[in-house]
Amino acid sequence: MEYSWVQLSHLPDEILMIIFKKLHNIWLLYSLIGVNKRLNRIAHDSIFTNCLTLLRFLPVPLIVFYALPRYLVYPLPDPIIDPFCLQILPEIHNKIE
Repeated sequence: MEYSWVQLSHLPDEILMIIFKKLHNIWLLYSLIGVNKRLNRIAHDSIFTNCLTLLRFLPVPLIVFYALPRYLVYPLPDPIIDPFCLQILPEIHNKIE
């Protein structure tokens, strides 16, 4: 079997949108904004900017505590929140609902 090398830039926008919809919006925006014009345009799409959650949800292993929530909620770390609030939010603030 021969392997082929496909880069992100080779994929059409439609495929990238399908892939990016599987990611959390905050991580997507944090990772893609400012990379290049194409990824910047995709990341600024209202699909990714209209609803943002600035929290992490970590699954809790279920043992016997069925009454407890199944996720622990934590704030995002400061190294993520700071650049997000200073750089990304000013760019997308009019798209957030």
